[in-house]
Amino acid sequence: MATTREIRPMSQEEKRVIFASSLGTLFEWYDFYLVGVLTAIIGAQFFAPLDASTRNIFTLLAFAAGFAVRPFGAIVFGRLGDMVGRKYTFLLTILIMGTSTFANYTVVPEIALAKIREDAPFDKVCYIGCGVTTGIGAVINTAKVEPGARVVVFGLGGIGLNVIQGARMAGASGPGRAAGPGCPSGPGGVTG
Repeated sequence: MATTREIRPMSQEEKRVIFASSLGTLFEWYDFYLVGVLTAIIGAQFFAPLDASTRNIFTLLAFAAGFAVRPFGAIVFGRLGDMVGRKYTFLLTILIMGTSTFANYTVVPEIALAKIREDAPFDKVCYIGCGVTTGIGAVINTAKVEPGARVVVFGLGGIGLNVIQGARMAGASGPGRAAGPGCPSGPGGVTG
């Protein structure tokens, strides 16, 4: 006796999951594609003292390490995702990657470094290196603030204050009132 199975159309949730998975895979493979295509350039940055052939081999070995480690990551984090949920596992992987911010040692190409004087005050160098570039960059490159635009900034840390500076540089209008802990206009942010 033959049995027939009813075929139902995909739900919106299933379509969304397939789309998100495909997008993630596309990004991942695009990263691998870039490393493969830019092997000579990446090798020149990270393995500069070596001859060109050795640089390319070392770069491709680092590239291959990504493929070698992928199955282990899938096994560990896939199982963890099944146990505690995909959302929390994703947050854990972001946390693991984010802890590299606090690393004592790191490997970067020489071109990515900026030498500073030994007597430069560390707190001001950090402020300029992070606050100014991030705050002004957020206004000019990310938000693309135009002359006459109104800007609201929440927070008065180094980055927030440099967002105000970037907004002024971009020609944003407004009185530029400050608001936050200890400011007379109360909690909230900075408007300009």
